Amino acid sequence: MPFRMSPNIAYLIGFPLLRGHFIPSMSKTALAVHESRDIFDPILKLLLRDDLTSFYTKSIAKSDTKTQEMERQLLDRITKNTLTVKSRFAECSPLLKDSEKAKQRPVDHRVRELLEAAQDPNLLCMMQGSYQAWL
Repeated sequence: MPFRMSPNIAYLIGFPLLRGHFIPSMSKTALAVHESRDIFDPILKLLLRDDLTSFYTKSIAKSDTKTQEMERQLLDRITKNTLTVKSRFAECSPLLKDSEKAKQRPVDHRVRELLEAAQDPNLLCMMQGSYQAWL
């Protein structure tokens, strides 16, 4: 499940906006982030570091030395998560390629695939139980 686009959320956004402005906006945002990936790298690392650190500090670290030690241990995971996020932005950005296969598909093909997967009832029903109330 790439992201949750339940029928309620799709209804809130509305069909004309969802099929009209949502897909190009998502593609352009992904392209802007992908093109500025050198600027976004420290921002993504900081955001992902804060989430991981706050998650682990609730259960493990209670002092500053333990927190610093934990941050050193999490550095590899933070780097991997940052690379994953950047690769997903690269996947969704509408980059034009010269191959024949790319000419046959629309430039926002990957975003359309993600949106269809996010709205697929078969995938929505397999989500975690904590999200079932939102369906």
